[in-house]
Amino acid sequence: MDDEPDFLALVADALQRAGVAFTEGVQSLPEAEEALSAGFRPSVVILDLHVNEQRGESLLEKLRSDPHFSDVKVIACSGDWPALSRIRHSVDRILLKPVGVTGLLRALFEVCTSPAG
Repeated sequence: MDDEPDFLALVADALQRAGVAFTEGVQSLPEAEEALSAGFRPSVVILDLHVNEQRGESLLEKLRSDPHFSDVKVIACSGDWPALSRIRHSVDRILLKPVGVTGLLRALFEVCTSPAG
């Protein structure tokens, strides 16, 4: 979930080049919640902590509190280091923006190949 079209395009391009199956990113918290309520179950969520005026942490709380989504891997992205630091124990990886393609792919590879997942 991210509100920056350039970042969403970077993610989509990087995943496509790496041969990873993905679903286009959503740009708002309501869109993300609607997709989850409609039965979408991601393996990995790349979560921007500040989307427009919304808090990405609330989606993280939903994912972690719902047993159906508790094992979904979460990579948190933000330029807000204090916010990332606060949620570091609830996510699988942290990426400080600006995020490069190499860093993004490395994080995805690590969370997707970790023994727990």
